[in-house]
Amino acid sequence: ADRTEKLMLLARSSIRHVGRWSCSAARSRGHRTPSASATAGKQAYRVLAFEDSYAIDEMLTNGGVNTVGEFKQQWRSDDAVRIIAEFAPDVLLLDYFMPPYTGLQVLKMLNVAVREGTCVRPKYVIGMSSEHRCNVQMLEQGADAGLIKFDLCEWSGWRA
Repeated sequence: ADRTEKLMLLARSSIRHVGRWSCSAARSRGHRTPSASATAGKQAYRVLAFEDSYAIDEMLTNGGVNTVGEFKQQWRSDDAVRIIAEFAPDVLLLDYFMPPYTGLQVLKMLNVAVREGTCVRPKYVIGMSSEHRCNVQMLEQGADAGLIKFDLCEWSGWRA
């Protein structure tokens, strides 16, 4: 998608978001692989999420997204580039406000590692913040999409 298309999606997502959704799940789950029947006939992605407040796998499941082949969540961004390189996700989800590095800082570090050849860029990098301006900053640094976190299930790539 080109930049205009990305910004239009970001704007629509910002307008629709009026409340906060919260998860009741414990953080201990962190990593899952769904059954073959859950992903039958759909694109199965390896998804890595850097998010410190919400259980993203539950947000995706509750939103009807069942195209995840393998899911891993990191609750902190320590050693983010090493974790990205080791897990080799197809989809990288980056929360903006996260300790110790913001999603924007992680994206910048990833861009450097890709240029240096120490990491392969995921097929899709998605900025997911509850603040529109933060998603715009991630788009400017090369994210493929910038979504309001609570509208993450509406990303068109899940249905491809």
